[in-house]
Amino acid sequence: MKKIIFFAAVMAFNYANAQIGSNTNVMNSKTEKNTEYNSPANNESSNEEVGSKVMKHFSNRYPNAINAQWSVHNNKTAVCRFYENDILHRVYYNTNGRWSGTVTTYQHFLLPENIKIMVSAMFPEYVIKLVKEVNKPNHHPVYVLHAQSLKYLKILRATDEEGIEVIQNFESSN
Repeated sequence: MKKIIFFAAVMAFNYANAQIGSNTNVMNSKTEKNTEYNSPANNESSNEEVGSKVMKHFSNRYPNAINAQWSVHNNKTAVCRFYENDILHRVYYNTNGRWSGTVTTYQHFLLPENIKIMVSAMFPEYVIKLVKEVNKPNHHPVYVLHAQSLKYLKILRATDEEGIEVIQNFESSN
């Protein structure tokens, strides 16, 4: 039951942030370099679909990205999913080829210490299980945290400026 609740919460978060169109074209990069692409047989894509502005930004900002998978959507937005330093990143670009945000998913031990302290002070019986760091242009990072106790799973929103807010609360079945 916990896995179903956790999966539903993650899917809801990804749906709300992605705003993805229904048909996508996917491109996979080779490995460490992001300049060459292999197109899957049934979804032909090209660098032109992603756009040179997007590729330049991506290559400059994420030079160590591994296994980049590009999706270009009907509305011409682009999403790149990749790993850098064993951490999952999803980078979003708008229709003008401008960076619109990044969602980085990682384990609790990489969470900034000040956020850990806020969570433990407010929810001492909870353990942070997963972190999604959301970065948008001209905004401070927002942390979406999956925190679990023996009885509950909470989805929290945390920022340096605004503190912690409970987004969702689920009862665990132990």
